[in-house]
Amino acid sequence: MRVLIIVNDFIIEPLGLMSIIAVLKKESHKVELLKINSRRKEFGSARNDEEIFNFLEKFSPDLILYSTTTGMHKLYLNINKKLKERFNFISVFGGMHVSFFPDFINEESVDIICIGEGEEAISELVNNLESGEEIINIRNLWIKKGHQLYKNNLRPLMEDLDSLPFPDREIVYRYGLHKRNPIKNFITTRGCPYKCSYCFNDGFYKLYNLNGNRRVRSRGVNNIISEINEVKNKYKLKLVYFQDDIITLNENFKELMEEYRREINIPFHAHIRPDLVNDYTIKLLKKGGCLSVTMSAETANDNTRNNMINRNMSKQSIYLAAKLLHKYDIKFRIENMLGLPNETLKDAFDTLEMNIKCKPTIGWASIFQPYPGTELFNYTRDNNLFNGEVDTFNNSFFDNSVLDIKNKKEVENLQKLFSITVSFPFLKPITKQLIKLPKNNLFNFVHDGWKSYCFDNKLYKVNGFKS
Repeated sequence: MRVLIIVNDFIIEPLGLMSIIAVLKKESHKVELLKINSRRKEFGSARNDEEIFNFLEKFSPDLILYSTTTGMHKLYLNINKKLKERFNFISVFGGMHVSFFPDFINEESVDIICIGEGEEAISELVNNLESGEEIINIRNLWIKKGHQLYKNNLRPLMEDLDSLPFPDREIVYRYGLHKRNPIKNFITTRGCPYKCSYCFNDGFYKLYNLNGNRRVRSRGVNNIISEINEVKNKYKLKLVYFQDDIITLNENFKELMEEYRREINIPFHAHIRPDLVNDYTIKLLKKGGCLSVTMSAETANDNTRNNMINRNMSKQSIYLAAKLLHKYDIKFRIENMLGLPNETLKDAFDTLEMNIKCKPTIGWASIFQPYPGTELFNYTRDNNLFNGEVDTFNNSFFDNSVLDIKNKKEVENLQKLFSITVSFPFLKPITKQLIKLPKNNLFNFVHDGWKSYCFDNKLYKVNGFKS
C-alpha cells in the first residue's frame, strides 16, 4: 500500500506519526510524509495547493493520514476536501480532536477516523486493505462504507512499548533543518496519572476507563538507550529532549539516569512536576546529565490552581523546586497560563510575581484554551464563558482567548510581555501601563524575540551551540 501522511510544518519532531511510519515501513508499505505550509522548498514539502497537488500526482497514495488537534482540524479538513475533488484515495483522520469529537466522521470528505492510539489500528487497516480483507470491524476505527457507518470499540492500550520499532527519523531528517538541529526528541513513557482539568490526558484515559498509575506506561531502559545511541551514531546530537509529560514517572527512573550518564553522556532537557521532586530527585537528574527542565506552575492563585484546574500542589512546592534547581545549577522554564476561568488581572500579576520570585531561566506564559475533551471545556461552556464552538480555536495558544472574560485585552497583552518582565522585573510598572494599549505587532515581536533568545542562548545552550 502507498500511504501518505500530511502534516503542517513543524519544529518539534512528530514522534507519534513517526512511530506509525516506522510500523508501516516495517511491514513493507511505501510511506511518504508531506509537510505543508513549509517555510523552505525541499522534497517532501509544499508551500501552496499546487505543490500539494503535484506531490500527489507523483506519489499517487492509496491512503492519506492526518493527525488532528483542535484548531488544526480545519486546515486538514479543507485540504482533504480539495484533494478528494482531484484524487482517489481513502482519508483517515486520527489525533485528539477526533478522539473527543468522533462526529467528525460525518464530514463529507472523511472516510475513517481513528480514536485513541494509532499504531495497531492503522497497521491492521493498511494490511487488510492490501490483502483485500474486510476492514469494518477494526477496533479504534469508525468507518464509512456506502451508506453505513461502523463504530468499533477501543482496543486495549499497548502495554509493551518496547515491541514498537523506533520512530522513523529518516523520513523527517531528509528535511535539512531537522537533520542539522542538534536537539533531538525522545520519549520514555506514555501517559500521566494526574487529572488536570485543562489537559487532554484525563479525557483521553477516561475513554479507556483507566485511573491512577495504570495511565503511565514505561519503556525499558535498554530500549531507550539503544534508540538514543542509534540517533547519536547517525545524526548530529548535542542535546536530548525527553518529551515525557513527567520524566520522573518512568518506573525505572533511577536506572535510566545511571545508564544514560554511562552510555550516552549528552546533556538533556526533561519535564518535571514541582511536587514530585526533592533534593534526591534533582541530584539524580543532575548526575544523569540534565542541563535544563520545564515545570508547570500555571497560576499563583491557590484556589484556581488546586480547585479549578486540579493541579493539587502548593505554592511552596513550586518555590522549593525552583530553589533546588538553582542549588544544582539546572536551568529551568516555568510554564504558566493566563486568562483562566474567573481569573482577575490581579491574579495574573500575582503569577508574574511568583515567577519573578522563582527566578527561572525563562518564565513562559500561554493563554488558556478550553480544549475539547477537558473538564474546563464543559465548565466554560456551561457557565457561558465560551460558546462551545470548536471551530473558534486556532492552532496556537499564544494568540488570543476564546473566553468571555474581563480585561481580555490586558490579559492577552500581558501574555506577550510576561517573559521579558520576569527576566527584568524593573519593567513591571511599565508593563502595567503598556497592557492598556491596543494589541499590536510590537508586543508580538517582543514575545517571540525574547522567547527565542532565551531558548537558544540560555535554556538549550550547550558548549557554545545554539538550537
